[in-house]
Amino acid sequence: MNQEHLRRPIVAVGVFIVCEDEVLLIKRGKEPAKGLYSVPGGSQEPGETNQEAAIREVLEETGLSISSLQLFEVFDSIHRDASGEVQFHYVIVDYIAKIQQKTLVKASSDAEEAIWANLSQAKQLPLTTGLLPLLERVARSAG
Repeated sequence: MNQEHLRRPIVAVGVFIVCEDEVLLIKRGKEPAKGLYSVPGGSQEPGETNQEAAIREVLEETGLSISSLQLFEVFDSIHRDASGEVQFHYVIVDYIAKIQQKTLVKASSDAEEAIWANLSQAKQLPLTTGLLPLLERVARSAG
């Protein structure tokens, strides 16, 4: 872990891609939270707007092109090691993108798998910390 990462939080994005009653989930292929399901997303790059980062991350991880984003949630994701030292600190800006037609998605980049899941299916998956309440809110707003 480089020291710059530990001196200040990193801005990251996540995108809840919704079609009918399902949301697109990816299985993370890298730490933090490797092997857990989350929404497509990742770190914002210098010179890139937050929305540009969201659009790029979705394309990289799923192959989907999205354009219309609605701000959904902003929160901190802080990961500590066993001794309590901060390993990762992200400020995550989440968006919702609604699409009209479900597209077959192929995971790429740092995602191991991409799947469409409704809320009851998502509850059966190993999810990243804090994702379930957000999925429940998205499901309520979509219904």
